[in-house]
Amino acid sequence: MHLIAIIKSLSLTQGAVVVGALSAVAALATSRLESPPLRWAALLSTPFAFAYSLYWSPVWFGGNDATEYSAWMLICVVPWTLVGMFVSVIVAGLIRRMIPAKPQSDA
Repeated sequence: MHLIAIIKSLSLTQGAVVVGALSAVAALATSRLESPPLRWAALLSTPFAFAYSLYWSPVWFGGNDATEYSAWMLICVVPWTLVGMFVSVIVAGLIRRMIPAKPQSDA
């Protein structure tokens, strides 16, 4: 089965699982960022990027009609983004608890 056909066949729940899994992997990578504002920005923006890209990929790569997709965008992208953000914050919190804080130097 072609990848675009698989993406088009995703249900709302299945799309949320895909975005959540991708967001968890991204949270693993972004948890190493030293700057808390940058880390939080990455944790909260990458799920939107994944949800938006997953939703629009059949139009971008499959040539489907964009007007049909734009009517349903908020119904899919918003829940997928929220699930991804939730998973990102949970994974980042677990990683922060497992990795001890670096000691502060008294320079």
